[in-house]
Amino acid sequence: MKVFRERKYLIALLALLVVFAACKGESPTAPTAGGGTGGGGSVGGGTPPTGATITLTVSNPNPLVNSTAVVTATVSQNNSPVPNGTAVEFQSAGPGGAPFGVWQDTGLPTTIRTTTNGVATATLTSGTPGTAVVTAIVNNVTRQTTVVFQTTPTAPPTPNTAPTITSINPTSGKVTGGEILTLTGTNFRTPVRVLFDLGGGVVKEGFVSSVTATQIQVVTPQVNIATGQSLDATVILLNEAGTPAETRVTAPGTFTYRLATLTPVVSTVSPDSGPITGGTRITIFGRGFEAPVQVSFAPGASNGGTGWSQMQVISITFDQIIAITPAARDVNPTGSGTLVGAVDLRVRNINSNTEVIKAVIFRYTPAMQITGARPLAGSSLGGTDVTIDGIGFDSPVDVFIGGILAQTIRVSGTQILARTNPLAVPCASSAGPIAVTNINNGDSAIAPVTFGYIGVPSIITSVGGTPLVPGGSFTVNVQDPGVGPLGNAVVRFAVNGQNVAPTPSQITSGTGVQTFTMNAPLTGFTFPTVPCTTASATPGTQLGNITTTILFTNATTGCTATVDGVAVTPPAPNTCLAAPTATVTPAAPACAVAPPVVAAGAVTSTATINIANAASARDLTVTNPTVTCTNAACSIAPLGSTTIVGGASTNWTVTVDPTAIGPVTGTATFTTNDPTKAAITVCITSSGT
Repeated sequence: MKVFRERKYLIALLALLVVFAACKGESPTAPTAGGGTGGGGSVGGGTPPTGATITLTVSNPNPLVNSTAVVTATVSQNNSPVPNGTAVEFQSAGPGGAPFGVWQDTGLPTTIRTTTNGVATATLTSGTPGTAVVTAIVNNVTRQTTVVFQTTPTAPPTPNTAPTITSINPTSGKVTGGEILTLTGTNFRTPVRVLFDLGGGVVKEGFVSSVTATQIQVVTPQVNIATGQSLDATVILLNEAGTPAETRVTAPGTFTYRLATLTPVVSTVSPDSGPITGGTRITIFGRGFEAPVQVSFAPGASNGGTGWSQMQVISITFDQIIAITPAARDVNPTGSGTLVGAVDLRVRNINSNTEVIKAVIFRYTPAMQITGARPLAGSSLGGTDVTIDGIGFDSPVDVFIGGILAQTIRVSGTQILARTNPLAVPCASSAGPIAVTNINNGDSAIAPVTFGYIGVPSIITSVGGTPLVPGGSFTVNVQDPGVGPLGNAVVRFAVNGQNVAPTPSQITSGTGVQTFTMNAPLTGFTFPTVPCTTASATPGTQLGNITTTILFTNATTGCTATVDGVAVTPPAPNTCLAAPTATVTPAAPACAVAPPVVAAGAVTSTATINIANAASARDLTVTNPTVTCTNAACSIAPLGSTTIVGGASTNWTVTVDPTAIGPVTGTATFTTNDPTKAAITVCITSSGT
């Protein structure tokens, strides 16, 4: 049945193509009035026009699988519909050109329809999802469109209609209310209500004065503040209030009600100490601050307790003031001398003439001074504990020893214990100052002495697994390989100038002896030839041992170490072989003869020289073959270096091109590693006729 169905489709397709070809091949005739069958009938008379204009439309460009899409071709010529019965061929294929989809009238990927009033239609369907590229053809004109068959319908995205509040402005106001508060956001829809949740079950409603989709303006309600000076209210929007679609949205942050007359309250100061030189940037935390404000220090009870010294105010908010402390001598009642110890703080709101005094809230410390340090030298690998003596130290501190940040172990007002960190390049020596900075108040000092780091070079202490064998495993022990400031390092090794990969390749400890394992390079070694006795008791040669250098490199610190004289043995088998023996044919005094040839002609003559190596001999190396001739131009091949193994031979060809009539003589020379024939000379004879 399947074969029969395929034959049926093939016959139908051939029939359609024959009809279309016949239509295209007919002689032009006037169309029969009312000819054609209304956009879908059989082919009418007349040759399809050339240069027609085709417009394609699709009833549904995104149909579901197994549904249909009607493709309409509107064909015109010179802005008028083509004659009724004009043939239009419709084809359907996938994006790659393979058939895709079928036309309902033929059950095939192609069909031919005719026009009525310039319009022809065809219905396309597909049982599988995908894109069909539809082509309409009228004589020499084609047009394309696409139809995408889908398994599920394409649903438009659901718009987000939920209201949002992005900000409120202003964020604070008077307790009497009556101020305009603006809510900014999205998807605001009337009717709206704006509530102010004061906590404790108390909710006030504001009066909404205007509403747009992105902005609401509301008049703040009046509130009562039972205690304190401020009250935070949560702003709540009821969007589409009172309807089934009502949505409740809470604004980010809060709206703060504040009393008209504020009384400052101080809770703490940070930092709470600073040097007597002043200039410490402090932050005063509390509430009820209102610009303009006056901030002052006065001596505490232990320092006389009289007089106020005003300080520079940098910024003011309701709950925070940033100011710069004056020098301690300016706070001193006498205006001079040194004031060390606790002071009182006063904050005054100038407009309301309200103030607060916070006793013993800040402490002046002596100006930092470093009087000495010990020891004054240590290993560049770090780990040296240094004691720093002085005054004015106030934890936390930053300690730099020799210009390198150190670890702080212990801090008191007069002494610091710190531990040095490793240098970035521990194999080098360096020196630098000792400096201390109080982190909170910024006071700092530099010691009158310097600290020196003593470089600790890396040393290769031993090599295990010697003599090395190409490709074989061996170990290297390195004393103090070093690490960088981050506590790790990447290490590398080179043997005989060739990089090898060690295990481990990264280390986290830079002190002590560490062992690295690696394999020697397989190539790159040049072993000497040494005399030996072959198995047949004849003199011979074999490869001998060499010594090489191993280089250690710390890629992180840049430090290196080398060891020379490491023995390397040739790879096995290192058999003792007889020395190479060169045998030349023709043997002297015979000459290599090139047959006579016409002088200065286009034809050349050649002679052959054969060099053989003795059996069971070491490789014979022949280099630098050259040839010179008189009365002729001569050349030799091959050039360069040639290796002949034991028992083998190689031919060299001498080409002779006489330049005149008469005898030709020449000499071919070779260099070899045959200890008895370092140079070989063969004479050349020929003649020009």
